Amino acid sequence: MLGKVIHNSCMVIKSLLGVMNIIRAHSRIVRKSSEKADLFVLGNGISTAGFLKKNVEDIQYKDVLCVNNFLNTEWFSVIKPRYCVLIDPLYFRVEDLPKHAQKEVLQTKASLLEKTNWPLYLYVPHYVKHSDFSKEMKANKNIKLTYIPLVSFAGFHSMKIFLMRRGLCMPHSQNVLVASLFLSLFLGYSNIYLIGGEHDWAKTMYVDDKNFVRYKPGHFYDENKENEIFLDQTDQPDHIGDVLEKLALMFRGYEEVAEMTACFHANIYNITPNSFIDAFPRANIDAWRT
Repeated sequence: MLGKVIHNSCMVIKSLLGVMNIIRAHSRIVRKSSEKADLFVLGNGISTAGFLKKNVEDIQYKDVLCVNNFLNTEWFSVIKPRYCVLIDPLYFRVEDLPKHAQKEVLQTKASLLEKTNWPLYLYVPHYVKHSDFSKEMKANKNIKLTYIPLVSFAGFHSMKIFLMRRGLCMPHSQNVLVASLFLSLFLGYSNIYLIGGEHDWAKTMYVDDKNFVRYKPGHFYDENKENEIFLDQTDQPDHIGDVLEKLALMFRGYEEVAEMTACFHANIYNITPNSFIDAFPRANIDAWRT
């Protein structure tokens, strides 16, 4: 019992140091209000393409949040999302990436700068405030750059809830959709609909003869892509135990977001068919029409 208290106390001190940095950097998430009731959060899973093809005429007039390489698809200019979230470090350290990855990241930057001819709120981690990326984005006056506290809190649960409600820390965002859904709670919408969040990599995951953990990414824009190797933050092959641990952290992140919905008087509905995310109520893919 005493050991647990000491451990929690150490974790709290470490986490509070991170929160203090957020306060000094003025990067807390600020609550907003919205004239519209509904927000659509688009993951990049397979179901997104079918959903947009079927509902494009309606979704064009809805508030939409997109993530990552959605920016490189034709849908970016068609849907004209109101919000976009980028938190993966690879978007902010191009020079350290292999050439094939550099091309993808540079394409994303080009899409933002060249295609965005409508007001777009771009949310990025607090630590890139003074980076070359931020300076580049300021060249397009339509892009409203906003910094979010990509800091999770470990320790006493009640203190974590207190800080998350005030936008001073976030759930562990192992996946960009965790951060996006948490951010959505601060944007003033009553109903948040998640589409394209299959997260069903476990269906295709296996360990090959060289002990590489492989999986099919399952993005709607590269549906036929061959199985890839799970890589760690240093772009080295990850071990199966680490992969499963990271997936568990990700799903727990969604549970933390779900716990916060009552604090914001908001509802998050998962309308992704066959999604592995079980933290939010399920709804039919057309439920938003009722």
